[in-house]
Amino acid sequence: MAPDPTTRLAQLLGASTIDDDQEVYNVATAAIGANKSDLDAHRTRIVALLKLDRFSDALRLLNSVNDKVQDYCVLEKAYALYKTNEFDKALSLIGPLPETPDQDYGSSLRAFRHLSAQVAYKSENFLKAGEQYGFLAKDQRSDEDVDLAVNALATYAQMQWRIGGCPPSIESLADQVPDSFEAVFNQGCFALAQGHLDDAVEVIGRSAAMCLASDLSDDDKRVEMIPILIQQTYALTRLEKFEEAAETLKSIDTKDTDASTAHFRQINTLAVQQLLQGNSKSSNPFLAQSSIDLLPPIPLEDKVFDYQAWRMECDKHIINLQAFKYEGVARSITKNLQQPVLPSSSVRINALSAVRAAAEVKLQTGKPAIRKLTTIFESRPSDIGLLLTLVQLYITVGNYHMAVALLEDFGKHIDESEDKEAAGSRCRYLAGLVAVRVTLLKKQNRHTAARDELARAVSFWIEHGNENDEEQVATKSILREAGIELIHSTDANHLSAAGAAFEHLAKSGGGGGSDKVAEAGFVASVATTDYSQVEPYIPSLEDVDDLADDVDVNALLEGGVVAFPSQIEKQRKKRAAADSLEPAKRSKKRKMRKLPKNYVEGKEVDPERWLPMKDRSYYKPRGRKGKKKAMEATQGGAVKGDTGEVLELVGGAGAVKVEKASGGGGGGGGKKKKKGKK
Repeated sequence: MAPDPTTRLAQLLGASTIDDDQEVYNVATAAIGANKSDLDAHRTRIVALLKLDRFSDALRLLNSVNDKVQDYCVLEKAYALYKTNEFDKALSLIGPLPETPDQDYGSSLRAFRHLSAQVAYKSENFLKAGEQYGFLAKDQRSDEDVDLAVNALATYAQMQWRIGGCPPSIESLADQVPDSFEAVFNQGCFALAQGHLDDAVEVIGRSAAMCLASDLSDDDKRVEMIPILIQQTYALTRLEKFEEAAETLKSIDTKDTDASTAHFRQINTLAVQQLLQGNSKSSNPFLAQSSIDLLPPIPLEDKVFDYQAWRMECDKHIINLQAFKYEGVARSITKNLQQPVLPSSSVRINALSAVRAAAEVKLQTGKPAIRKLTTIFESRPSDIGLLLTLVQLYITVGNYHMAVALLEDFGKHIDESEDKEAAGSRCRYLAGLVAVRVTLLKKQNRHTAARDELARAVSFWIEHGNENDEEQVATKSILREAGIELIHSTDANHLSAAGAAFEHLAKSGGGGGSDKVAEAGFVASVATTDYSQVEPYIPSLEDVDDLADDVDVNALLEGGVVAFPSQIEKQRKKRAAADSLEPAKRSKKRKMRKLPKNYVEGKEVDPERWLPMKDRSYYKPRGRKGKKKAMEATQGGAVKGDTGEVLELVGGAGAVKVEKASGGGGGGGGKKKKKGKK
């Protein structure tokens, strides 16, 4: 007699391995045929399909059964949706998870938390994924140490790449790395995302050595080494060690690998070759452009993250620009942007806009590019990518005044816009724009104006809050830095803004836990005006004596205090150094001599010695011309062309000159001109 299907299913599940998933599926199907209400048989069949990587079949099967079976297989259905890239549906099916210890719900909540973190990771919601891994780490289990560390470190690295940082409570977990080459590799990626390039090369190299020394088969080692070597190539390239990067790329074996891996290897190879050639004559932009066009597209199932995709898109346009395809690049970017609502906080849109600006000026720089882009900016005054391109060009020519004026005009344009809410007034106080403007104002020594801008940014972000992960991290960053800067001001409005910034950070906890910097800043900025507000935070702050307990005062005094001189001090020292130099010998002023050099005692002094030589009575010019000129210039002599006479006045009162009457008047004396014959 054949055994009961349910009994056989139980026996098979008890002795099953990864190699008999198809048999499990067949037995479960037979059990369902005997009893369609057997929920365990339905779940077993779905799990078997998932292990066979038949995710679409699992979804199709789940959609064909009743609601009772679907409710019993929620986790399996959510996992199938996750594997088919339907992330929104998967998150909707999982729903919100309680922020309580997993022990209260058993293993089911932990499984849903793992899946929720994976779905959030693939949908680029890294903050949510990091929060879920934070909950899992609080109740960490020995059988999950490696997997949890690998996934958590990958999340932290992507969070750093995507939004430029992660909360302190999450970042602190990155230090707990188990002895696994996967976890060490992700730790190296995290260091690379933070910009710690030397540490990244060292850690990634250690993960490569651990992988080669592992118990994996040769084929598995080859597959695992590919992403390790690609990341190591990128780190070496960032360190400008191009020859080492080229050698590392040569050691990558992409045989029998997926199309996306081959794609990335080819892109990195092309980039390193271009960097090695530099601007030499051997560099051929047309060959690089054709190589990029011949690359196979990345499959949909290997979809890269958005922040990776737009960088690759920009790289392709830049290569085309080097091949002098200016009009084509500008036309392509304009078409891809599809006339977005400007201004936009999207990094992709603003980056592509900057590349389009480079195409519109045909890679020109300096004043010719500024003149052309200024005209274009008048027609697109809300284009942040174009704005930042113009600002950068003004900085390169040393015109900081116009760079600041452009940013100020942009702010006025947004503030005065009729549809500023629809146009994106949030872009007015983007962290990057605020940082650029404040830096330029400080460059001009306009510290008060810089602090006014920071105070306005603090007020805006506290009032409007955050819409996404990037804004959340950027807002906390700008509030922290603005508070630190404003607390040094003596203006009451600046101190009030600093207090508001630190209070907002202290209440939000900086992403989990207490933020000591925010609490200390809030106390420092508000304690002198309203002590009652800061009183709850004082007990949590460490005592000053405890903070300075390990400080060796004598060693500090002996070593001296390091102080960087200000610009005024530098100018003062420069003037003092110039004054300390030995002055150049000045020629002494010749004393006025009352007597000539050849004066002999007792000899009569020439009374005409003060007159010029030509005016002295004994002056005798040389040559015929000189004598003739002297005769004409003799005092009292006849004047050439003189037509009058000198009459002496009576009594010796002097003489006057009387002009002779000219001929041709009414009187006679002159011959009349004869009239001509008629």
